[in-house]
Amino acid sequence: MKTIFNEWGAKIQVPDASNAQSSVTNFKERQTLDDLVEEEGLFDQTVDIRVQRHLYGRIDYDNNGIYPNADKVLFSTSSYVFGFDFTNTAIDEFNEDWASLLPSVPNSSVYKSIQTSNKNYRDITETFRNYYVEVFGQYHLSLFTTGRQTQITDFDSYVAMFANHLIDANIPFTRENLIKSLHYQPDNTLLVYNLQEEKHGNDEKTFQGFYLDEHISLMAQTLLQHGFVLDRHSPWRFVINLKAPQFAGEPSGKTLKTIFDNYYIRAYTTEVVNVVEWLVTSYNNFVTTAQQKTIKQIKGPYNSLVPVQCKVSRDKVSATEDIKLAILNFLINVREAEEGTKLPIPYKQNLITLLGSDPKSGLQLAYEKLHFFIKNHLRLVIKPNMSHPDALSVANHLGCQGATFVKDMGWIPCKTKTDFATEVEIAVLPQRTVEETLALREFKKFLLDNSQSG
Repeated sequence: MKTIFNEWGAKIQVPDASNAQSSVTNFKERQTLDDLVEEEGLFDQTVDIRVQRHLYGRIDYDNNGIYPNADKVLFSTSSYVFGFDFTNTAIDEFNEDWASLLPSVPNSSVYKSIQTSNKNYRDITETFRNYYVEVFGQYHLSLFTTGRQTQITDFDSYVAMFANHLIDANIPFTRENLIKSLHYQPDNTLLVYNLQEEKHGNDEKTFQGFYLDEHISLMAQTLLQHGFVLDRHSPWRFVINLKAPQFAGEPSGKTLKTIFDNYYIRAYTTEVVNVVEWLVTSYNNFVTTAQQKTIKQIKGPYNSLVPVQCKVSRDKVSATEDIKLAILNFLINVREAEEGTKLPIPYKQNLITLLGSDPKSGLQLAYEKLHFFIKNHLRLVIKPNMSHPDALSVANHLGCQGATFVKDMGWIPCKTKTDFATEVEIAVLPQRTVEETLALREFKKFLLDNSQSG
């Protein structure tokens, strides 16, 4: 903590946490921002998207990765933001409302001058284009520098080796995974907007510059009236609350489900097209640049080894039936690695059967089944000593909020142990195995025993 003097000359403490500080300092200080804000009810008017709601706008009501449908995105010529028809209207109305309140806001207030923006919005293709170019570039570089390029004789071997490259280096690849990562900016959700341009991660500056401003409550309340919520740890931006009556309810006629269904696209529905395009394109580029000859040794006279030059014949490919099994195996291996799970062999056999069921849509059908297999399998991964991200991920499946740290157990889903114990049963499927049921019961018993002893 750091002691400063406020505008009235009184000594106060502010958090010393920031992204530039050590992990020890941040561990000790980051929790204190909540404690220092003394105004009753103020935090009830904010949302924590740094921890509790970090997947907001990135997953739908059934935990599928999502992104805005570019065909529904409009540019507001009055507010100069990208958004949907109904969100742009709400932002225009908020800006007009705040402009009418400005005469009561002094020049010293940080909220005196605002400009609503989300200038970093990009559609899903543009968002990850440079990332994919870099990933494939690094893969090709490793092939060339290690000499392993000559081991690739066709598309199948190229894809199999690429999967190993991703898994060994722990590199995320699918849209489903990237959308939930730091590679996907909040602006791209079209649910997070800036009031000002500020740098993130400095709690001291946030507390002094915003929470000591007398008009932060006015801003928070005005936002709420339009269905928006101030970001707790970045109070220079706000979040669109899709559950607010202004959006999901009368008189709009919308619901949370219809908003996600009509304005967003689920990543698993376009994953196959994206992966096929990138793998085929990158392999064909590799074919044109890779070494065409290699040196091998054969037996010569008197069993001696003689070096000979052999041609490596590789043909370019197109998105035909011949490559779809290699694509499916690639997706299975990569998705298992990304989610840290392993599917039973019968599940994989089911996917291969689906692949051959329809020449045109078999790969998409198989991937959608893979997506649901993995998603449902993840619901069973409830264990002691979870990391904070793992606990938050399980919390999303449970339908509860946040995670809490329990001594001798690590992180568990939900804000309290009681909430978790209540909700845990719905995290597993009806067709769970006997072993999974027993493991779940043992963990729940351990949790309850720990609660009583604590």
